[in-house]
Amino acid sequence: MTTLRFGLISLAHTKIYIALEGVVYDPRDVVIMPRVYRCSFCGRVIEPGRGMIFVRNDGTILRFCSSKCRKNMLYLRRNPKKLKWTEKYVKGSPSGH
Repeated sequence: MTTLRFGLISLAHTKIYIALEGVVYDPRDVVIMPRVYRCSFCGRVIEPGRGMIFVRNDGTILRFCSSKCRKNMLYLRRNPKKLKWTEKYVKGSPSGH
């Protein structure tokens, strides 16, 4: 097995080896953390393995932490800045609440 340079990927013995800065790493040794997303409506953090993804026809990806957020945004068309239970709530908004 030879060392590779410039971030190339090589297939050797049906295993994938990743070369970074001249050192070859086995993919089992590289730890990749799961990505953490925020809810498109309320702004809360969505833990890995939780929530729902909604993809619009134009390709926009909306991520929701609960069905409550999904229904408030898509079906009821509410503004998250006017609801106190969201993290996007703006105190003293001109709505009068």
